[in-house]
Amino acid sequence: LGIDIDDYDMKVFRLTSEISKQCFPLVIDLDHPAFRRGLTKLKDIHLAMEAAREQGGVLGSIKRGVLGARAGFNFLRLMMIPAKANDLPATSRLEPVW
Repeated sequence: LGIDIDDYDMKVFRLTSEISKQCFPLVIDLDHPAFRRGLTKLKDIHLAMEAAREQGGVLGSIKRGVLGARAGFNFLRLMMIPAKANDLPATSRLEPVW
């Protein structure tokens, strides 16, 4: 399928990352090439799981199980992407970033 994660999809991740920079010493490297690829794979798996659910029956259930395992594996790969260090601000007052 190869449905790419576009900049609009990344907006939520970028806003969340900006908020987390106010109180966490590590942040997700959103610009790491494997991050966007991993999200694209998860989106593809999600769409395939929807198709398997619509298919129904035993075969559809087996497909959903296999796809669920693939999703879990891809999620773990996303968690293995090195985080970026973040210098905490002097005050940790959460402020809106939008």
